Amino acid sequence: MIINENAILMAVIVIAAVIDYRYKKVPNIVTFPTIATGLAMAFMGNGFIGLSVSTAGLVIGMALLLLPYASGGMGGGDVKLLGAIGAIKGPWFVFSSFLAMAIIGGLMAVIRMVFVMKKADLRILVESVRTAYYTRSWSATEIPEYARKERLPYAVAISAGAAVSLLLEMR
Repeated sequence: MIINENAILMAVIVIAAVIDYRYKKVPNIVTFPTIATGLAMAFMGNGFIGLSVSTAGLVIGMALLLLPYASGGMGGGDVKLLGAIGAIKGPWFVFSSFLAMAIIGGLMAVIRMVFVMKKADLRILVESVRTAYYTRSWSATEIPEYARKERLPYAVAISAGAAVSLLLEMR
């Protein structure tokens, strides 16, 4: 019985999303075996050409999140997860997953901010955005400390982006 790469991808993104949502961490026990499996499946299926495509997906996936990781915006597990997705499905898929992930992650951040911030702080933020829109200049608004400490489980956005890309690929 040959295991389908899409089945492996779905299992990995569901596991990573659940663990990250619950524990705010994507463990190496999820990402490293996935990377190894993706590279091995590519090599067994298409030899060195498949391995090079899989490696390109791995490198591109990790490179896309390197800047947010370096600036402290996300954890290393998120970077490795997107790399693992690239190792399984290749560079084009990981790039489309990244685009979908960026949109979904932005929406998640806005929704999370609305629910976490206190009513008075939210009013100040809305007023600042309105002022910036009309004056075409952004004055720095201090984000409250309690809202800054709030961590977004970004593997959920990464997994949702990969699922969207997979659905688009299947149609």
